[in-house]
Amino acid sequence: MVNQEVINSGEICTMSGIWRSKNDAHTAIRILEGEVMPQFRDMDTSWEMIQHLPK
Repeated sequence: MVNQEVINSGEICTMSGIWRSKNDAHTAIRILEGEVMPQFRDMDTSWEMIQHLPK
């Protein structure tokens, strides 16, 4: 099970993985370490990691 890593929009992603928006459980995106966490539908959100990606 993945630790409940949560990062907000505008922050730098700390590890590559599949992230789910806390505003919509059906929205999951791939974000790589070092990328800026995006907004969701033009609004800030918190992103929760649901799966790590291998390096």
